[in-house]
Amino acid sequence: MDKQLSREEKGKYLSIYKSLEHQFDLKKDRFKDIRQLIAIGTGAFEDDDEQSSNVDYTQLLDSQHLSYIRTLCSGLYGGLVNPAGQWFETLPSDPDLHNDYECLAYCYDVRKRFEFLFHTSNFYKEFKMTCDEYPVYGFGPLLIEEDNDRIVNFTHFTCGEVFLGCDAKGNYNKMAHPIKMYADQMVEVFGFDNLPKRIQNAYEKGDFENKFEVFNLICPNYYRNLDSKKNTNFKYVSLYWTVDENEQKWFLKKSGYRDNPFAVFTWQKKHDAQIYPL
Repeated sequence: MDKQLSREEKGKYLSIYKSLEHQFDLKKDRFKDIRQLIAIGTGAFEDDDEQSSNVDYTQLLDSQHLSYIRTLCSGLYGGLVNPAGQWFETLPSDPDLHNDYECLAYCYDVRKRFEFLFHTSNFYKEFKMTCDEYPVYGFGPLLIEEDNDRIVNFTHFTCGEVFLGCDAKGNYNKMAHPIKMYADQMVEVFGFDNLPKRIQNAYEKGDFENKFEVFNLICPNYYRNLDSKKNTNFKYVSLYWTVDENEQKWFLKKSGYRDNPFAVFTWQKKHDAQIYPL
């Protein structure tokens, strides 16, 4: 995979990743303060120890605000995350069609298909976590992907787990995701032949205790071949890379999405250039 990407392409996407990471770093201390005081147990920051989150529980002097947060969160997912409740309706935009039986029957069928989609997928589970964190940090990112088993798969990310980016209109269109994986996991996901030597050696030696850093970037595809129907030429690109034995970036996988795969719930921002609302 690494040799299939041009030097220019690698440089472009690595630069985007670095920029997204920098934007989050500007706000990280504030997010960590929030985690310390009102959102203990959430957040995934790079300097957290894997065995413990380095949270100073003595800072939590009054739990009243936790009750307020829980009330706000329960209000959000009480209306949206209860699978037994109907929380949306589909109706024609033209009022003249509101008495048209065939049109209303079609709208009802569309609604039932959406409900089936939500019930079949993991939407309710993941969106509940989004509702739990969105009022706390001011944003809650979801990644929406096609899935052979669930039809659609939703992934919620806690604060610090991903870095976000916006286009000129303030719409979220970039996401950077640092990950740590074991050698056997990397073989399963990327294939043995696509890995650099140091990870191949770890796999062959049976070293499944040490983790390796992997980086993922999803953003608009700036190097599309419009004549190709491969997923590597979709509107959005997804790239994974790691570091080889020479400390050089080694690209592992390239795929894509037909359209923007992000749903980021956020407080109102002051201007379009702003990425995080706080």
